[in-house]
Amino acid sequence: MSAPTDDDAPPREYASPPCYASEFPGYFGELEDDPSGALAAHLLREMADALIYADRQGIIRAWNPASEALFGHAAAAALGQSLDLIIPEALRPAHWRGFEKALAAGTTRPGRRPALTRALHANGQNLYVEMSFALVRDDSGEVIGSVAVARDATERHQAERALRERLAALENPAGEKG
Repeated sequence: MSAPTDDDAPPREYASPPCYASEFPGYFGELEDDPSGALAAHLLREMADALIYADRQGIIRAWNPASEALFGHAAAAALGQSLDLIIPEALRPAHWRGFEKALAAGTTRPGRRPALTRALHANGQNLYVEMSFALVRDDSGEVIGSVAVARDATERHQAERALRERLAALENPAGEKG
């Protein structure tokens, strides 16, 4: 995938993985008129998808307003908490094995495709969320944590399940065993 460029400049390929903000000056708030990186904060605040950043210990360090809406926890309540806050108890062992494996290997699953998984809402309800994950590296290339972008997929999952059940009933109307 090519990075956005000026019309006169030849396209550059993203260095993926890993990708460092320093490879694309101006893309993440390193603008001359935005030395504090405020642009990145504005982007995260306004994005429609939930964004969660956790450090190497799995402690939530960034939680945008869309995360509040999706998971039901205010930022003040989520920041400083373990990712267990949004991981259903039954999925925690598998999550932490995958988390540790990704940190040790320095990479996430190939393809960087979103995964459909279950998550936990503040009210105790299970949600289905579509999440994509990436490792976050500092300028020296050291893994400093992970980031996930999530959106609610509960209605879609329920509709797809109902459709599968209806198709199965149509294919086997008498309830015969295959």
